[in-house]
Amino acid sequence: MVYSPSSYLISAAVAAVALQIQYASAGSLYYGAFDASDNVKVSKDSPLVGIEIPDQDCPIEVEVDPTLPDITTISTVPVTFPDLLANLTTAPSEPVFSKVGTVIMSEEIPATDADQDAYIDSSLPWIATGTPTKTGVEKAAKDCATGWEEPVTSTADKLQEKLEKKRRLEAKTNRDIAKLEAYFGTKMEMNLKNLPTIGVHTPSPWAGPYWPTYQDSINVVWSEGQPSPAEKYAKAFGLDVKEFMDKVSKDNGVDSQSKRTKCSSDNDCASRTDGSKCAIRDGKTSGYCIPTWFGICHAWAPAAILEAEPNCPVTHNGVTFQPLDIKGLISNVYDGAGVATVFTGARYNGGDDGADEYGRHTNAAYRDLNPAYFHIASANILGKLNATFVADVDAAAEVWNQPVRGFKVFEQTAMSLEEAAQTFYGLEEYPWNAEAKSIVYVKSRLSWIFETYTDGGLVAS
Repeated sequence: MVYSPSSYLISAAVAAVALQIQYASAGSLYYGAFDASDNVKVSKDSPLVGIEIPDQDCPIEVEVDPTLPDITTISTVPVTFPDLLANLTTAPSEPVFSKVGTVIMSEEIPATDADQDAYIDSSLPWIATGTPTKTGVEKAAKDCATGWEEPVTSTADKLQEKLEKKRRLEAKTNRDIAKLEAYFGTKMEMNLKNLPTIGVHTPSPWAGPYWPTYQDSINVVWSEGQPSPAEKYAKAFGLDVKEFMDKVSKDNGVDSQSKRTKCSSDNDCASRTDGSKCAIRDGKTSGYCIPTWFGICHAWAPAAILEAEPNCPVTHNGVTFQPLDIKGLISNVYDGAGVATVFTGARYNGGDDGADEYGRHTNAAYRDLNPAYFHIASANILGKLNATFVADVDAAAEVWNQPVRGFKVFEQTAMSLEEAAQTFYGLEEYPWNAEAKSIVYVKSRLSWIFETYTDGGLVAS
C-alpha cells in the first residue's frame, strides 16, 4: 500500500492563492467573490485540485457593495486614449503616465525579445525581518518515526481555528487578506508607499511535471527504456508491481476517469470541446477521453515550494531513482496528504464567462481577483516575508497551478477618480468603488515555475 505522511512529516502550510491575473477587475477591496468552502487542506475535494470537480466542492459567496451607483445613470464622455480602455485584451504598450496621471515610479520594461524574467537573477538582499521560515506555522513534532495514518490535530485544523478567530475580531476586512494574516501570523502591509516593488523567493521552487492524468500519472515512462517512477517504487520496496500501478492509475491516472467516454483513438474524442485525448494505459487497446489539463499540479506546486529539489540519483535495493522519479513520488505523496493551505480567490467552475462593455466578466467567480488584493498579497508574501505561493494562472475553468518565483512592479501612475473613469471606461464618474479616494495604475509581472519532464537538479544548474 501507499503510506501517506501525517502532519508530523508535512507540517508546513502553503499559501495557495488563486490568481486569475489577466482578468483582474476593478472594484472595492472589501466586496466581491470569495471562496466559501472552508477547505484548508490539499485534498481531492479542494477548490485548487487539478481536475474537474462538482460545484459543491467550490462554493463561493458574493458580497455586493451596496453603495455603488447605478452605472446606467452615469454620463459618458469622449474617449481621449482608446488604447487605454479597460475592455481591451492587451495591456498598454507605453507608460500610462505619458498620457494621463502622475508617475509614482517607473522602470524600463525589457524588450519583447529580451529575458522578461531577468530581474529574478539579480542579486537581491532579503529585506524582511525575523525568521525566514514559514511565519505562524508550528514546527513539526520531533518524533518523525510515528504518526503514520494516525488521527492528530493537524496544522490545517489549527489554521482553521486562527481564521475563525480573526473573522470574529475584525468586522470589516478583506476575507482573503484576513486568511493570509492568520496564516503568516502578522499584519499585511496595505500602504502602497510602504510596499516593496520587487520580491524573489529564495530558494526557487523546482520545476517538474504535473503528471497528467491522460499519461497515467506517475505510471508514465518518461525516459525511454526505463521503468516509470511507480514501477521503480514497487520493485524497490517489494510490492506487487501490477497491483501498485493499478492503484496509481485508479487514484490519479487513466482509470480514475473510467466514467468518461470510452475510446480507442483520439478521433473518438474529436467531438468533445474540452481538449480531451484518448488516454490508454500500457498494454490496453482502449481507454477514455480525458482533458489534457487534468493532473496533480495541486500537489506538485506545493511540493516544489516546501521540499528540497532532488539533485542526484538514489539507488535502493538495486533500483535507481533519477531526480525526476523522486519528484514524481514526492508529488504523489502531496496529493491528499492533508497539507494545510490558505486558498484565496474563488474557483471559476465553468458556465457564463461573458464580459460587459467595460471588459468586466459578468460571472463573479471569473472576476474574483481584485487588483489591490493581488498587489498586497504579492508584495507582502514575496517582498516582505521571503515566502511564496501557488497561483492558478488560468482564468478559465481549467486549473493550472504554478509555484511562484517572483514579482516586480514596472509602473505606478496615480490619477484622480475622474481621470480614471474617463480614461479606462469613458465615463464621467468612477463606478466601481464609492469609497475610493484616488486610483493608481500598476503594471507588474508575476513569474512562476513551468512544468517540465527535464531531469536533474534544475534549480542548482
